[in-house]
Amino acid sequence: MPFTTNHILLETYNRSLETISDPTPIQSLVRRGIPHLLESSMIFNVCISMDSPFTEEFFEKLKTEDTSHDGCFAVFECLVIFFREKWLRLGNRRTDAVERDILHYFETSPEWNQNLGTLICAWYWRHLPRRVMDDVRRQSAGEEFVDMC
Repeated sequence: MPFTTNHILLETYNRSLETISDPTPIQSLVRRGIPHLLESSMIFNVCISMDSPFTEEFFEKLKTEDTSHDGCFAVFECLVIFFREKWLRLGNRRTDAVERDILHYFETSPEWNQNLGTLICAWYWRHLPRRVMDDVRRQSAGEEFVDMC
């Protein structure tokens, strides 16, 4: 359960974020997203697939304590994937304002167009929805399924 077992790493990165005097929009969103992830770590442990390439990358990026725009950019993309998967599994009823703001920024920014061939875009627009639907189909068919939420 990486989110709850990595609280110290999340808290350390969060403290580093607090020292940014004039944050970019990405840094501001990460500054909101990390504390939210800390507060909601139990639900993220249950809902997020730990085998995604973004989970390992997320914790590796936090270890660097790089809060520059580029460092936060990578962390932001990981948060986007976590919040998207939670939203796909639980819907709006369990999505809060921080998550909605981060997802909205991602979806409306020209930086991440769904037609781009980047890993983040492929996971956000195609792979995660397909993965969650496959889980639902397996559960409906009575196949062995571990309820993630």
